[in-house]
Amino acid sequence: MKQNSALLNKYPKSLGEACVNEAQRSFVKKRFGVELKASEIVSTFGTREVLFNFPQYVLFDKQNPMMAYTNPFYQIYEGSAIASRAKVIHLNLTKENAFKPDMSTPELQNADLIILNFPNNPTTSTLTLEELGEWVRFALKHDIVLLNDECYSEIYAETKPVSLLEASLHVGNHSFKNVLVVNSISKRSSAPSLRSGFIAGDATILKGYAQYRTYVGMGIPMPIQMASALAWSDMEHVECTRKEYAKNLSLAQEILGVFKKWMLPFMSG
Repeated sequence: MKQNSALLNKYPKSLGEACVNEAQRSFVKKRFGVELKASEIVSTFGTREVLFNFPQYVLFDKQNPMMAYTNPFYQIYEGSAIASRAKVIHLNLTKENAFKPDMSTPELQNADLIILNFPNNPTTSTLTLEELGEWVRFALKHDIVLLNDECYSEIYAETKPVSLLEASLHVGNHSFKNVLVVNSISKRSSAPSLRSGFIAGDATILKGYAQYRTYVGMGIPMPIQMASALAWSDMEHVECTRKEYAKNLSLAQEILGVFKKWMLPFMSG
């Protein structure tokens, strides 16, 4: 950031600089094996703002908007539902259902937007490629926009959590129709103040959303973009972070008697 401080004299682009977009696409390719087109990803000011304003964009012209999301939930999901005047369906994650959402709720097929959060905070539950694929099929069958909040995708020990983008390809939805993911540098790089994230997937939805964003005024300062592009491109520092988590979990097990698999199941596979 210091080396690029002179760039503070320039207005940042709403879509972000090409170097950030390319670094994020490279991350998705290296991490998930998914090759995105430039039109299939939008760089954002973290993901909190996306999770708040994207539902408002998607639900704007719905007569009686309906939104579903996992529960327990990140408070922004609730805030965006209130701002969108949306009726809410809670996808309750309980011990009885192994902390996995149930799509059999009758009214769920009438939802306009479903927000999943896997790997999940705070339950730490994950969904398999096949399970996420079933959600993609459900969304396509009922023409529902499906978004997965994947901000915790990089906190694992052995088994890498899969992305909804991978699941979309797995079930033959190669255009990512109705499918989107968000991810952030906050947890991946332990750098929440960099406010660098993205939303990726359905290019048709993102084209309109990108235009909408030009009015929101959420451009990322240029020096921060340069720093975040470097962070998105580097995998080594992320591995160092995972090793620190592993040490802390071992201490928790030793001192508190808490088994790792119950604290963070997705970290032990």
